[in-house]
Amino acid sequence: MKPTARLVIGGPYPNNAYSMEHLEVLKRVWDTMKTWDSVDHFIDFLQPVVHDGRGHWHPGAWEDDSHPNDLGHRSMYQCLDIDSILADSLSKNGAELGLVGFFVVRSTALGVMFFSDVTLG
Repeated sequence: MKPTARLVIGGPYPNNAYSMEHLEVLKRVWDTMKTWDSVDHFIDFLQPVVHDGRGHWHPGAWEDDSHPNDLGHRSMYQCLDIDSILADSLSKNGAELGLVGFFVVRSTALGVMFFSDVTLG
């Protein structure tokens, strides 16, 4: 990763197979993730807009137990605060940044975004 790039990580997201015990573990994982100094910004995908309070997708927002459909993706998108993400990155770098990549690592239920001072045209 370029020295001017900034790392944004999305936390765990809902799964209809989660029990309350799973959700409690995910909350502890999330708290641990937020201590990682090498990450510039975190996205909380367990906000109420995405799950029902038990770690399950809202009705009609899932493709299968562990993956969102279009409605679920729209709900996850509502968790993004681009202004905050860019502000966190700018405060560490001072450069003009642009989103250059986004992917979701489904096997670990984490999303990762990369920002850099070189934008793609």
